[in-house]
Amino acid sequence: MTWRDAGRRARVPLIALLVVAALDARPATPAAAPGTLHFIATQEGTRLQGSFTRFAIALAFDPARPADATVHVQVALDSVDAGAAQANGLLRSTDFFDTATFPGAEFAAHGFRALPDGGYEALGTFSLKGRRTTLPVRFGIAPAPEGRWIDGSFVLSRLAYGIGQAQWSDTTTLDDAVTVRFHVLQGAGGS
Repeated sequence: MTWRDAGRRARVPLIALLVVAALDARPATPAAAPGTLHFIATQEGTRLQGSFTRFAIALAFDPARPADATVHVQVALDSVDAGAAQANGLLRSTDFFDTATFPGAEFAAHGFRALPDGGYEALGTFSLKGRRTTLPVRFGIAPAPEGRWIDGSFVLSRLAYGIGQAQWSDTTTLDDAVTVRFHVLQGAGGS
């Protein structure tokens, strides 16, 4: 079976696998956070999408003092949802997230910086499938009655984290770049 076949049957993006694996969650099954965490991958020109349904975010952020901000994100990789059970199973397998060995992904940053366009950047450590790298994550904020919504995205190299091995390592079939998008709520209390 090819990724494209699995994607067509299940509409499961490889990006979801990369994102979930990258967060190396500590507990393995964080509770659902208010918001969404999606990934987008491309297989032979076809865009594949998915999401993670269980992730937790601890965020202390005051836009007036971004240098004092902290964030810790944990994602339960087995919560990947690519739209079909077969696709979800493939993403949980050893060729992708290997959720039996690596149950979660994690991102942690201390100190954000304001950007000239009015957005922000958090430079932190991203962990996925036992590998850690420094990763810049850009985002914007929008006030809401219940706090503020934080929206952003970043791009990962799936191969840098060992996502999509064996037949899936061919980038002419499955692109190396996976986009991760988030839309999360920071409550009025600051987290």
